[in-house]
Formats: sequence, structure tokens, C-alpha cells
Amino acid sequence: MQQFRKNIIAFVLFMASASVFAQVQVRITLKDDNIISGTVQLSKITLVTDYGKLEIPAKNVSGIRLGVKPEDEENGKPIDIVEIDNTYSMAGQTNIKTLDVKTDYGMLSIPGDKIERMEVYMVTDGQSTFKLMASKHISSNTPGGWLNTGIMLKKGEHFTITANGQVVFASLSGAKYTPDGKVAGTSASNYDYPTVESGDNAYPNYGNVVYKIGEQGTMLKAGDKFSGTSPDYGVLYLSIYEVMFNPANTGSYIVKVERK
Repeated sequence: MQQFRKNIIAFVLFMASASVFAQVQVRITLKDDNIISGTVQLSKITLVTDYGKLEIPAKNVSGIRLGVKPEDEENGKPIDIVEIDNTYSMAGQTNIKTLDVKTDYGMLSIPGDKIERMEVYMVTDGQSTFKLMASKHISSNTPGGWLNTGIMLKKGEHFTITANGQVVFASLSGAKYTPDGKVAGTSASNYDYPTVESGDNAYPNYGNVVYKIGEQGTMLKAGDKFSGTSPDYGVLYLSIYEVMFNPANTGSYIVKVERK
């Protein structure tokens, strides 16, 4: 609870109410461990906290946990926890009584007291742009090395990834790399780190842009240009491939993702 109280002071100054309904994609884990995926029409989440009522725009909500028992209050009332922009967590009581979810099999009305957790993603069409920083977004940096794009892909959905830029790996004697994994050359090192290719989507080389579907998904190579279909249902994550992480790395890639 202490952390929630610290976060709320800064966050309450930032949030503004929203009145326009937005279509958001959700992945709901029920208390019986069943999972339901679909879309809901949602403008905002109302959260009543110890400091007052917050109206949180749906576009800022990344997840909700319902009916959580506070760890520091043995006999405390269950609370709801709203995760915002994958950064803040706010505790209180939400206005979620039921959720009308449009699924592939029709509409479902789900009681709030049956929901354990709900992940929320904005439905995005067209192209989205992201920045991968070599000082952070490295595949071997655990945790924090994978950028959550917030793009939910369906199994078999077609998408493309294109990338440009240059990074310098302090972990590889200052060698410079591009998204396709090629060494760009550097005055700081005489090393020429080789690349290994064994197919269109082979095991990644140093410096490659890589992606995975879901937090526990398999890492796959994208390089500077990828076009294909999602192997599973889940959120798209992006990173830069390197087997060692060094925060002294510099440079970045600009990555564009387009859903077809």
C-alpha cells in the first residue's frame, strides 16, 4: 500500500477524464483459470482510492487485478489494482461490475467478481513506431530488455517490422551494428564479429532486431525488414539481440510495426 500512496501523488496531477468510448482488446483470466480474449467498448476506469476518485482513460490502462487481498493488512478489504502505462500501479475500488466482451464466439457478459486479472491493449490499425535503445532494450537484459509494444496479435495475423539506425555495443569492444546484424565498423575496435545465416528467419545475429509474441514467447529474428504472420496469440515484444548486457551501450534503432 505504501508504494501505491507514493505513486498516486504524482499520477493524479497527470490524469484527465475521458468521455469517448474506445475499443480495447482484453485478455481476461478468470478465477477458475479459464482465459477469455476479445474486445470491449471502454472509455475509462473509475478508481476510488484513499485520496479520492480517479477517472483513468482506457488508453492509459495496461492491466487490472480484481479482488486482491492487501499483503500488509491481514483482515483488510480486498482491493482492485489498476496498472497504468506499464509504470504506475494504483489501488482502490473500480467500477467494474460486469464486462461485455465481444469474442470470436459471440458476446459474453462476465461478472467482475469472476475476474482475477485483465490485460488491456488498445486496438491499433496502421503503423506504429518504437525506439529501441541499446542501453536498455537488449535481449539478455533481465528484466527490462524487451519493449512491450502494446500491440495484440492474433495467431496467423500478418504484420511487418522495419528498422533502421545504429548501435554501439560496449559489450563487444565498441563494435557498431545495424538492425540486419552487420558490423558497421568502428575506430574503437579492430574486431570483426561474424554473422551466421541459416535461413530467412534463422537464429539472430548480434545487433539484430528480434521479436516475440507474449512475455514467454520464443525469440525470433526480424532484422531490418520482416514480413510474416504471428505464430501465436499475444502481445508483440521487441528487443536487440546480444548475449551480454552492458548499460554503457549507445545508439538506438527506430522500429516500425504495421498490421495488415
